[in-house]
Amino acid sequence: MDKLEFSRDSEEIRRSLLSFNNQPGSHQERGYSLVRRTRYWVYDTRQGAFGPNKFVAYKNMTFDRYENALQGNFYGAPFDGHAARLAIEGILRRYGVDDLLTSQLVRWAEALFFVGVLDGIRGDKWRFVSVP
Repeated sequence: MDKLEFSRDSEEIRRSLLSFNNQPGSHQERGYSLVRRTRYWVYDTRQGAFGPNKFVAYKNMTFDRYENALQGNFYGAPFDGHAARLAIEGILRRYGVDDLLTSQLVRWAEALFFVGVLDGIRGDKWRFVSVP
C-alpha cells in the first residue's frame, strides 16, 4: 500500500509536474488518457510545461504511483480530482480561464505526444493555475 499525501508547497507540485513530463513515453496510454480528459491544469512557468491537477497535487507522484492509486492500493489523502483541485488552490490560487495558456497547452501536448492529440476536445473547458 502506498501512502498518498497532498503536495505542501509549490516546489512539491513542481516535482510531480516534472515527473509527469519526464515519464509519459513509458506510460503512453495513461499519459494520453490524462491529457485528453483533464480539465484542471497546472502550468509551471520555469519548465514551460503542464501537468494534470489529479497527478501533480500529490507529493512525489509518478505514473506507477498513479496506477496504484487507480487500483485502490493507497491510503492517506483521498485520490479524487475535486480534493486535488482544492489542495492545489490552497497553495497557489484558484483556477481560471486563460486564452494564452489554452494555446500553449495545445502546443505542449502536441510536442509531448503527437500533433492533433487534443483534436475534438473543447478548449473552453480547461482551467489553469500557474506555479510562479
